[in-house]
Amino acid sequence: MYRHVVKLAHGIRNGAASVDGVDAKLWQVVPETIQEDVIFKMSAPPKSDAPLITSNDLAEADGFVFGFPTTFGMMESKACNGQEYFRLSSIHIFWPINY
Repeated sequence: MYRHVVKLAHGIRNGAASVDGVDAKLWQVVPETIQEDVIFKMSAPPKSDAPLITSNDLAEADGFVFGFPTTFGMMESKACNGQEYFRLSSIHIFWPINY
């Protein structure tokens, strides 16, 4: 609601983009699930205009940083439950395998 993670993400992106040869991009991992009218009634900032990341985006990236808002020290439920969690957990194919 306070957009701390968004501010941090913009800072990381700007810092990475300041390095020659780096094309830093900003994506959302989990789509916003709260309706626009509810966001307005909460006096919360508008939804982010960053596109949702795809597995193709991850495959093309040389590196990535994830950040998630927390509630009482836990990742927000919309990132932990259902289809979004399955999508997030399915990116393990990009992790290097070191035994």
